[in-house]
Amino acid sequence: MTRWLWRSFAGLFGLPALFVIAGFVGALIPGAHADLALGSDQRIGLIRGPIHFDFLLPLTPQVQDAFGFATKDGLQVAHPQAKWLVLGWGAQGFYTTTGGMADIKASVALKAALGDASVIRLDLAGDLKGITGVTWLDLSNAQLSVLLDALAQDLLRGSGGAGHPVLLTDQGLTQSDLFYKSTENFSLFHTCNAWVGEKLRQIGLPLGVWTPLPQSVELSLRLFN
Repeated sequence: MTRWLWRSFAGLFGLPALFVIAGFVGALIPGAHADLALGSDQRIGLIRGPIHFDFLLPLTPQVQDAFGFATKDGLQVAHPQAKWLVLGWGAQGFYTTTGGMADIKASVALKAALGDASVIRLDLAGDLKGITGVTWLDLSNAQLSVLLDALAQDLLRGSGGAGHPVLLTDQGLTQSDLFYKSTENFSLFHTCNAWVGEKLRQIGLPLGVWTPLPQSVELSLRLFN
């Protein structure tokens, strides 16, 4: 009986280690990526938080047009002091309730791991001078267009898919951010960081086949770019 208990504990606590190891292996294996012309017409950022990355998109007229729908919901994407659109993706239950590590609840984290609906979070940022934790990526205009289309496709819309993105009423993590329902599902195998990796491969950047951890994204970017 004692031996069985020890084996059970070893198996239980070994699963996170296996997940981390698999995350680094996935970052090292090249994944298929789109064949797009690279360039340096536009610069976007990946800003790292404790457990995931957000996109930083420059609020050019093209980006303002793509996300202008949020103005009706209170996010002034054309505000003169707004320079960047902050966009993240994650599990609905976890993302909308977890502002920091101290807010993490076991039940919410378990639901996210096993499978949950997902949301896209939008917020605004001003001048980022002096900010740390940002990985900058130079894109061609074509790459940025593909990225904006890919992000727009992940927004769940009303009226049979042709209407306004579905806004959640959950309180945001800041005074200005908004959460919208997404078309994709979140799970332990399709995390926010894996989603970021998918989007980067869709715009022609070489990256690992599976990047479930922020460290996976960082390692893969260093290795292939």
